[in-house]
Amino acid sequence: MDADLTNTVGQAQGIDPIIPNHTDTILAFSSQAASRAPSSSRSTPQLGAVVVPLVRVQKLESQMATLLHHIHPWMQKSIVESEARMEGMIERKIQAINKCLDAFELRLLKRPAPTINLSSFQSELASLRTDIDSILATSTVEPQAAPTTLADDTVFDVLFSGTTEEGPEPTYTK
Repeated sequence: MDADLTNTVGQAQGIDPIIPNHTDTILAFSSQAASRAPSSSRSTPQLGAVVVPLVRVQKLESQMATLLHHIHPWMQKSIVESEARMEGMIERKIQAINKCLDAFELRLLKRPAPTINLSSFQSELASLRTDIDSILATSTVEPQAAPTTLADDTVFDVLFSGTTEEGPEPTYTK
């Protein structure tokens, strides 16, 4: 793939795709060839290696720097415009929220304030005080002594007293 890219770039620049043997060259390996072949000297290129003249590498670096030089102001301008749009959008949202809050405050202010009749309030308070006093003044009922007979004795007394009520005789069908 690297060889195809190099040839394509070279053809676009009007350079012959057949690379002459320069002493100022850089070896570029495809990813598959680099993983299979061990490194060797520069004079004998390996299988799958592409020899790229240093001049071409420097030219590509120069073109990339020029491209970055032209893109950088555009990117800065785009960032500034985006920030301005976001600030405008946030400002509009804040204004809408403030408008809603103002409308809510106006509705609250338009409501009549609840009037408190002081004399009725004092009479209600006095009534509550008398109710509390009457609750606190009630005589306390002293608890009666618990029966001394045990629950087991009660059950036995009922079982063996003989005064149980007789129910109807059960009927059996065969």
